[in-house]
Amino acid sequence: MHRKVLGERKSLSEVVPLVLEKLPEGVVVTPNDLRKMGVAASWSTILKAVLLISNVQKGLEEKGIVVDVWKEGREWKIGVRKRLYGMSREEKLKYLRERFFPEPDEKDLLLARLLEMDATSPEKGRKLKKDETIEDMIKKGWLAEEEGKYYLTQLGVKVAKVTLEMYPEG
Repeated sequence: MHRKVLGERKSLSEVVPLVLEKLPEGVVVTPNDLRKMGVAASWSTILKAVLLISNVQKGLEEKGIVVDVWKEGREWKIGVRKRLYGMSREEKLKYLRERFFPEPDEKDLLLARLLEMDATSPEKGRKLKKDETIEDMIKKGWLAEEEGKYYLTQLGVKVAKVTLEMYPEG
């Protein structure tokens, strides 16, 4: 026997966010427990909301996707993107490259070239013409300068290695 909840009947679209807000992590609860925690809906509506959440979550995990919803002006947009969690490093790099970085930029090329030349210490530094690109790379902590020679910092070496992984054809 289900107790009636006083007040207006709630739709699933109203109850789902309430359930998500009240679900305690690491604790097993019942629909009645959620009602006691402040989800103002009937036992059956709470159960339907939890089942909906569970089924949607399972489907998204199986497909490895994330659904984004946003409003632009007066129109609602729905985007589907791949989840990076669970992908191999190579798959992540390929996905990111195809989606966001189809071609290496000037900084990528310079980082890769300096790494290939082993410009990784002040002694191995290379003379370069100082410009906005070089200054930006210094600000980002990728390059350092000593006595007019530029070399990759530890962070710069890491960024250069990832760049070479993303663009192996170099």
